[in-house]
Amino acid sequence: MVTLYREQWVEAVALFEDECPVGCLRLHRNPSLFHWETEEAGSMLQLSLAYSAPSAAPDKIGRLMTLWAQDFAARLGVTWVRCEVSTDKLSSEESLRLLTHAKGCGWQFVCFTHDPGGRPLVLLQLPARAQLGLHALIRCTVPIHPGLSSAPVPGTHR
Repeated sequence: MVTLYREQWVEAVALFEDECPVGCLRLHRNPSLFHWETEEAGSMLQLSLAYSAPSAAPDKIGRLMTLWAQDFAARLGVTWVRCEVSTDKLSSEESLRLLTHAKGCGWQFVCFTHDPGGRPLVLLQLPARAQLGLHALIRCTVPIHPGLSSAPVPGTHR
């Protein structure tokens, strides 16, 4: 199940299995385009702060969250799913492992850059794409048009 937890400034999405959280991320429906100005034009959904539970299979959870994000972006009618990954506190080995994991989940490397504070960032993207049959794996309760409720939306993982 993917559930939306809304706060005034951010949408936090959680993935549950058997009512236990196994992953989460933040959605940015109207992101800043600061680092993306030189890339192919198109509307985008930006993700940040993606995590999987230590006890969960991170490869499977990362891939499932990626498929969900592609499908959700397609339902929103945007062109891209993009993310900016800070590598500031990572060793080169950890950064390589993270990028290899992201590539295995379907993410495309765009470029290395820096945020306004000088921290190193890696820009990643993937095209929005409807994922036929995903509903058999995930019941999504995240609304396409937010703002109808500020309370968590219940649901269950299949």
